[in-house]
Amino acid sequence: MIRYDIIKKPLITEKTSIQKEVSNQLSFEVERKSNRVEIKRSIEKIFNVKVIGLQTM
Repeated sequence: MIRYDIIKKPLITEKTSIQKEVSNQLSFEVERKSNRVEIKRSIEKIFNVKVIGLQTM
């Protein structure tokens, strides 16, 4: 899967805004078929950051 197909869009709600301000966490809507490794690699490549932790639902 291409990395831009995995990350659909950022989730912007009151709760995610607080998480961003308080603990520097971001939330994204991702492709349902993607796994943790694909999500982590996509975020690292797209945003040029090091992912420390990843939680999926």
